[in-house]
Amino acid sequence: MCVRFCPTSLHWADVTTEGLVIYSLESDLAFDPIDLDIDLTPQNLLSVFKKGECSKALLMSLRMNEQAYIGSILENIPVKEIPLVISSIPERFLGVMMEILGKVLDSNPVNLEYLLVWSGALLSTHGILLRRKRAQFGSSIRKLRAAIDRLHKSISEIACRNLYTIDFITSKTSLSPDQCEPFEDTRIKRVRSAA
Repeated sequence: MCVRFCPTSLHWADVTTEGLVIYSLESDLAFDPIDLDIDLTPQNLLSVFKKGECSKALLMSLRMNEQAYIGSILENIPVKEIPLVISSIPERFLGVMMEILGKVLDSNPVNLEYLLVWSGALLSTHGILLRRKRAQFGSSIRKLRAAIDRLHKSISEIACRNLYTIDFITSKTSLSPDQCEPFEDTRIKRVRSAA
């Protein structure tokens, strides 16, 4: 006999001679044996995606729960398909989806605008449900928000530096070379200390 607990302590599983038994403190949670499928393979996932079935491919990758496949499918779905794909995500995958978006935003901010479109579409499409079940999705929402906040802070710092550099360059172009003095920007220090 083997017992394993979920990190949130809301679910636990027991393996006995009778089989696998899953317990939950949530009354609306149901075990869905349809997710267990022998046709759910990486090859089938890629063939479904190549056929242009973006929603089905993302759901298959979420069911497989492999970060590499989820990230790959997520980053290759066309922008115009995002709202439709987001609306097809069932409730049980919303938390996973937000956590993955947070991880991808932290690890690969190259596609920042694209990932923010995903985040915005997810929050606007499923926002009412997320608010109603904030206890269930709270940690996932916090992880996504933390990733977005970190990106906002770093982009703000870069933008401030660029703004002050432009101000400096434009102020020095109107002076003759003899009037130039070494540049020490106190405004950046003020902005950093205010943050």
